Amino acid sequence: MNWVWVFLSFRGRLSAKQFGRASSVLFVSYGIVWVVSSMTGDGDKFHYLVCFAFCLLTIWPWLAISIKRLHDSERTVLLAIPVALLWPLMPAWWLAVDSGAIAIPSPYAVGIWLTILAALALSGGIIEKFSGTVGPNRFGPEPSDAETVKVEPVMLPFQDKDGTGWHVAIRHHTAHERRIDGFATENEALDWIIANAQEIDKQPQ
Repeated sequence: MNWVWVFLSFRGRLSAKQFGRASSVLFVSYGIVWVVSSMTGDGDKFHYLVCFAFCLLTIWPWLAISIKRLHDSERTVLLAIPVALLWPLMPAWWLAVDSGAIAIPSPYAVGIWLTILAALALSGGIIEKFSGTVGPNRFGPEPSDAETVKVEPVMLPFQDKDGTGWHVAIRHHTAHERRIDGFATENEALDWIIANAQEIDKQPQ
């Protein structure tokens, strides 16, 4: 995977797996920055400032991966905004509490921070779970590791134009269609559909 394109470009599409890997990289990187900055001994304010600066610098990568994931499902890119806003709010909240700008008991401060974290995880999870469109769309080709969507064929009975018999039309999501002829009544055609549904589903489309 081209990580420069993943984190910096707004063009193209990301599959759910690619988005999951990219968001994990950002979360793990944040954790590393959090641990390393907390070990400097320069105080909590410095620690939170470093984390806040990191989050500000990585807003663009978050937007890039979120927008490409939304491109994959052809949804509005405005859904990426909550992620971009909540991400830097995590260290910004502690910075405000530690500096005294917000006076609040510690248990409540922790509870609010956990709420922010949960909202961020929920927003990212929703974006990740969107189903991608099958095949190319207006934003580019289907991601190479996209999961194949299983679409069962549709089988319907139709009466022949001359009214002398019935046939079964089998339509696949790929627009391929074929027909089975030789049924005297609609019930015969329906019975054939019931008896052969599983076998037709296993056939190549």
